[in-house]
Amino acid sequence: MEVSELESLLENMYTEEGKERLIFRAVEKSLISDPSYIEKAIQSYEKTGCIGDVAEFAFKKAGVCRAIDVWTKQDDIDGAIEFARNKGALWKVTEFCKESGKLNEAGKLLEERKDYDLAFKLYLENEMFEEAAKVVEHTQPKNEDLINSLRRKAIEKYESLGKYGAAGIVAEQLGEIDKAIDYYAKSGDCTYLCYAGSLSKKNGKYERAKEVYMTAMILSWEQKDQYHLNDIINNSGFPILELKFWKKIGHFYDAIDCAEKLREIDEAIDLAKEHANPRRIAELAKKAIDNHHLYNPIYFYKRPFMEYVDIAIENYDKSCEVGKIANLLEIKIKTLNACLETESTIDKQNDIKSSIEYCAKKLEVYQKIVDILK
Repeated sequence: MEVSELESLLENMYTEEGKERLIFRAVEKSLISDPSYIEKAIQSYEKTGCIGDVAEFAFKKAGVCRAIDVWTKQDDIDGAIEFARNKGALWKVTEFCKESGKLNEAGKLLEERKDYDLAFKLYLENEMFEEAAKVVEHTQPKNEDLINSLRRKAIEKYESLGKYGAAGIVAEQLGEIDKAIDYYAKSGDCTYLCYAGSLSKKNGKYERAKEVYMTAMILSWEQKDQYHLNDIINNSGFPILELKFWKKIGHFYDAIDCAEKLREIDEAIDLAKEHANPRRIAELAKKAIDNHHLYNPIYFYKRPFMEYVDIAIENYDKSCEVGKIANLLEIKIKTLNACLETESTIDKQNDIKSSIEYCAKKLEVYQKIVDILK
């Protein structure tokens, strides 16, 4: 079809939409090859078509450069790169990235094309020192002094920009562990704070690890970042941190539950005395009684056995659980009798006997109350 013939048809059509459709069909069927009409067809297709289909159409009719322009006009750099990679035209996207200030993408494309000299030059000109150092690593033999020099410049640049997490990564690559930990901790970012905790622990700096993990936990809580909070609780290797965290933010019921979970029963009882009801205190004391052996106490229990019994009795009494008090008095009498058998001094034997008599009277009272309440 000649251009004049197409133009004659277009002059006699009613709508612009119809004209655009005719031009598109004529180009699609290769009835016309005039560049201006090809461009009009592409522009028409861009209004309604899927970007991938438009790019393929442009590639077939106008070449790879115009096809990539379809992607870049939509600022879809990933799509443009993948398309150019498939068509062997990465150079075109590289130029676009450089011109539009997407320097990191441009550098990575140069590296992919193995244009290491150009990539190094690009990074250096734009003070992208960390990226420049990575390029130098591809050279043989490696220039370690240059790599380390570039990394130090990268740290200075990141520090000046307030990018402390990135500075920490580079410091860690340099083997400057203390600096890396400090940069990570200074970042104010949960991910980097967790890096600091992990790196501190790995290098035996356990108190520092606990400190930055606690900072990360509080920040996670404030930012409603449950992922990092759970990760630290479950994987930091410092179970006691969870207990300290709940106490620090004033969630004392969670702290009591956590202390109980960690078998820190005395801590749980002390917290419960300040913040919980008598029944919770009694339950904790009863748990200590159930797991406490008179002559072989479990190591987490710090109070004498009888003190747990007295705490449980007092607080069950406050919550009117008389049946449980009767049971505890029986335990107390049994324990006192065991003590009496091993005690050799007369005065102490008499004290124990008095305690047994007192408890027996109390037991009789509470058993009567239990019968009344049945």
